[in-house]
Amino acid sequence: MNIVVTCCKETFAGLGEVADKDRVRYVVERHADGECEATSVGSHQMGCVNDTEALVRLCLDPLHINDQGELNPTAADDVYKHGLSITRCSLTDENALGAQIQQKADLLAQRESANEVADAVLLVASEVRALQSPEDGCQAFAIYDTSLDENRAHAEIFGASMPPKGIRRSLREDLIRLMNNGLIGNLNPKVILECAANPE
Repeated sequence: MNIVVTCCKETFAGLGEVADKDRVRYVVERHADGECEATSVGSHQMGCVNDTEALVRLCLDPLHINDQGELNPTAADDVYKHGLSITRCSLTDENALGAQIQQKADLLAQRESANEVADAVLLVASEVRALQSPEDGCQAFAIYDTSLDENRAHAEIFGASMPPKGIRRSLREDLIRLMNNGLIGNLNPKVILECAANPE
């Protein structure tokens, strides 16, 4: 195992000791420009996220969705803080995805949240990675395998670097546009996975 792989695994293993809002910064300070994308850093090492993979993210209403049914900027706020949790469609199935949606809904209910799980966004890894920073033309976002005991298909989108605040805002807007194009308008896990298998 080479030193970069070892360091990446150690960095992600250490995220449990980092404040939620600082997780992305913690990784960027140690591995800028998505260096750890080439390493499977999740608990179960499910493999690096390939460019062709379909990814799904659950969205909340009203936190993430406006009155026109489009995503608010808040839907991408965490990409430079905690990271955006996503599910790798190739590593899940109808039952697992349905259970994940229900678990999220139950958690919101327990917290007496005003939000509810309302929609899903389908993304392709290569399209997320194609977004570039206007500051240096480098890849703006990285996608990491962060598989969990309870969800081996779990992955996350992180900012690949930590540019100035204005550029971060612009890049979040680029990501939101991409996410809006991927809104499915349906929470049925069968429909979501069918869309993932037939993106056209």
